[in-house]
Amino acid sequence: MDGGPVVPASRLFGRIGNSLENRITPGVVRVTAPLLFLLVIIAVAVSALVEPEHNWDMAPYIAVALERDIQDPAALHKRVWGIMESAASADQFHTLTQGSQYNIEQYTNPENFHSQLGMYRVKYGYVAYLRFLGPIMGYVEATQAVNAVSVLVIGLVLLMWLYRSDAADGLLLLAPFMLAMGFLTMAQIAVPDLMTFAAFLVAVFLLRTGHEWPAVPVLLVAFAIRPDGIILIFALLLAYLFLDGRWLPLAIAFALSLAGYVLITRGGGHPGWWPHFVFSNVEMQSNMNGFDPQFSIATYLKALVRGVFVAIRDNVWLALGAILMLGWAVLRRAGREPRGIAATLLLAQLLCVGGKFVTFPLPDDRVYFLYLLLAAVLLLESWKPRFDLAKSRK
Repeated sequence: MDGGPVVPASRLFGRIGNSLENRITPGVVRVTAPLLFLLVIIAVAVSALVEPEHNWDMAPYIAVALERDIQDPAALHKRVWGIMESAASADQFHTLTQGSQYNIEQYTNPENFHSQLGMYRVKYGYVAYLRFLGPIMGYVEATQAVNAVSVLVIGLVLLMWLYRSDAADGLLLLAPFMLAMGFLTMAQIAVPDLMTFAAFLVAVFLLRTGHEWPAVPVLLVAFAIRPDGIILIFALLLAYLFLDGRWLPLAIAFALSLAGYVLITRGGGHPGWWPHFVFSNVEMQSNMNGFDPQFSIATYLKALVRGVFVAIRDNVWLALGAILMLGWAVLRRAGREPRGIAATLLLAQLLCVGGKFVTFPLPDDRVYFLYLLLAAVLLLESWKPRFDLAKSRK
């Protein structure tokens, strides 16, 4: 049968391109890019409120927030799991309590559950927030609210950052990058990650704009929410010592966070780096009381190798990190790589990725989300991509 003339693919795409040239102008992209980005941010923030994922970590965070008022482990256990059961669906609650042998042993044994809390008390800022707002709006609802607000803060800072750098078109790349790294999932689970990321993002933006001293209290707030944020503060200090002369504010921030780290971990009953390392990266323990394994180089190296393989198999941060490094190489070849403070901050993010992995090789994307996000923003502001198709651009 004669189906009529066949149009070559190149000519077809040429026709499409010609029809779009006069429609996708710089003005159109300038409006569309931030609008689409904001729609993604709003959708993620709303999902934190209406489609939360009741993860297991929510239980110990609520327990730590309540333990000042309920000191008996059995009574605390009953109260926490009562809150969890009332908030979660039947399927979610079954997964939380019966999803693994570890979950079963935490749900059925108050002593086991209470022994885990030392690894959660150290998130002092997040726990303080739950203690303040939990009795007012509900503990589960408070975890959802802070995630929604954090998503909005992150979105607004990124929007302001790229607009300030004349790189707003890059928002069209940044939104899918964030979603690929699990931004939506992070917004739906009850962990202090997004709250920490929002604070750190504000602090790094202040550093990027040359406001080193105002960044110090914001860095300390972020550290208080998640003390392992000391890695980023230390990386910033190293980068400023190496590439920038204005290192004194970072030195003070690091000194204060280091003192705070010692106080928080000792006062909160944290089991210590190595027991926590083994628990999270080698084998989970149903009861952490008295758990004090001897340090082993072989166990440490095994955990590092496991982290790499799991990251390659199940996560995207290694692949996206490689793409960012290739992007840096392309920009450098074109003479447009980040310079000055931007280069200093980019170095800090690379130090963070390596430092975080070698000290605690969890392979999850959320662990490296902030560092790669900041690296992407710093590269985008140097690249200043343009996605309009109009032939003449003024």
